[in-house]
Amino acid sequence: YMHWSFLDNFEWDKGFWPRFGLFAVDYKTYKRTPRPSALWFARVLQQQKKQAERPIEPLPSVPARKKPSAKPATAQAQATSSSPRSARSTPAVPPKPTPPTPPQTPQMPPSTPGSAARSSGVITPPRRPAVASRSRSRSHNNREE
Repeated sequence: YMHWSFLDNFEWDKGFWPRFGLFAVDYKTYKRTPRPSALWFARVLQQQKKQAERPIEPLPSVPARKKPSAKPATAQAQATSSSPRSARSTPAVPPKPTPPTPPQTPQMPPSTPGSAARSSGVITPPRRPAVASRSRSRSHNNREE
């Protein structure tokens, strides 16, 4: 993608259409000729290379604090504690309340023969009345009174 979008600026999302880029491309031979912007970019890269070749200052190897701010808890430290679990300062967690049980509903009455909706337990919404056609409503609205 870098080659097409940055160097040739051949964007696929806009279709087969060449745009600006660092190189002029002859799409018959695929020969690339550097544009003035490519020469400018080469100078920028040369300057960056010189800056990258500078010696890097080493980072300090000592920590910012001499002692850690908190000691890590381990299973062994908790197991060798002299105080019983109930006497420790951690508060007891109350049990989660159980939701109330819903009241029992009576059984559905037996369905009448030929009623598939009632026998399956599926409730269907009532049918809506048919909507008047638009041509009829337009003629109704255009009537003079």
